[in-house]
Formats: sequence, C-alpha cells, structure tokens
Amino acid sequence: MKIKIKNKIINSAINVTILSVFLIQPATAATTDDEWQFQLAPLFLWGVSIDGNAYAGPITAPLGLSFTDDVFENLEAVFTFHFEAKKNKLLIFAEYQYVDLTPTVTFANGDSAAIGFENIIGELGGGYLISSTQKTDWELLGGIRYTKQTLSATGLPSPPLPVTDIKSGDTWYDLFAGGRVSYHFAQNWKVITRADIGTGDSNLVWNIAAMVDYRFKEWGSVFAGYKAMDYDFDNDQPGTDGYAIDLRMRGPLLGLNIIW
Repeated sequence: MKIKIKNKIINSAINVTILSVFLIQPATAATTDDEWQFQLAPLFLWGVSIDGNAYAGPITAPLGLSFTDDVFENLEAVFTFHFEAKKNKLLIFAEYQYVDLTPTVTFANGDSAAIGFENIIGELGGGYLISSTQKTDWELLGGIRYTKQTLSATGLPSPPLPVTDIKSGDTWYDLFAGGRVSYHFAQNWKVITRADIGTGDSNLVWNIAAMVDYRFKEWGSVFAGYKAMDYDFDNDQPGTDGYAIDLRMRGPLLGLNIIW
C-alpha cells in the first residue's frame, strides 16, 4: 500500500519575526564574557518536508509531506522553541519541536482513510568554544536527542489490508556529537552552520543546518536558513508492536531570537 501525504507547515507567529526586520538599529554588547548570556527563539518556523517510509505493524506507509502544498490543511498543531545560555567558552542549549498532522488519504479503489502522524523531537546539549578569531568562532557540540512518533490510520480498506485500524509508534533516545561555526561577515551579520551525527536507539541520525543571522537591536536578532535531519530507526518488535522509519526531514528555517 502506498500512502502519500502532502502538507505545508506554516507558523503564524513568524509575522512577529518579519515585522522585527523594520526595527533596524546597530546592536551594542550588553554583557561581558564572565556573565551568562541568554537567547530564546520562541515558535520558530521549520517549514519541513518529509520523504521516506514508516512501517507500523503490517502497514508500510511511504510518506511524502510537502512544504509547498496544502497550506494548513493537514496541520493539527505545532509548537517549537530553541534556547541557549553562554558563559565564557561554555554553551548550554535545548530545543523542542512538536508537529501533529491529520491528513485524509484516498486509495486507488476510491476508499479513504484518516491518518495521524505525530512527531516530537527534544534536544539537550552543551558546547565548548575551541577556537575564536576576529570573525570566526568554532564550537564543539554534544548532547542527547529524544524522539517520539505516533502513526495511526482508521478506515483502512480490508481486504486487501489485514486490518481496518492501526496505531503504532515508539519513543527513543540518541547521543549526538558535532560542531558549529559562526562567521561574522559584516557588522551585526553572521552566518551560522551546524552539523552533527548520532546513534543510540536509532541505527543512525544526522542533522545539518545553515542560516544567516542579523542583530537588529540589542535585545534581538532575526535568522533565516535551511535545516535537514535524517533518521534510520527500527525497534525490531514483532507484529503490531513493530515500528520503523527511514525518513529525511528538510526545509527552510525562519525565526526571531530574543537576547538578554
């Protein structure tokens, strides 16, 4: 069976980010290296597209969630934030992403079924500044990533499928390690790139991101870029308890950083 889901994830909170661009003013440093510095990106947008397969019990579901189609149509709920705290060369960070999609799919014989796909990713980690020049900072990163997914389907055509309803999913943890580079190419402007790779309950997971950040005021900056994450996970459970994914999530980033 082939299930194709299309979705576009758009967060209305980014209007705050876009309006902030017009408040341009040179930023000045308000803290020293010996003080904690904090920043929070609340409700940032990751316009994610998903390609790959999910395996829930006897069901194989090729997923094709497109960022460019079906605005809000399949989006039930979304919540995101990214937080960082810095002092001297030390970095502590946390991130949370929640997306709930509830599309309806139609099969070749005309039958339809309701699909639910809930995806939660939480991240907690630290970093250390290993090198710094006038324009470039190099940081080592490491941490733990939490993932919880639920895939459900109701009203499946049976036959040919062995069941009419199914709900499956799992929760898993992975350790990751990588690095981040920040390049200050102009006053108040910088390019930030990050890459990490991990494993644990997953066979393999990797994550890359690149963005441009503009510090428009002492208290805030806006950023835009691109992020991709690839998961290969299988819980190796028999029957309806089995759950596996081979997914790549990718798409544009946009948000507002609040700095204090």
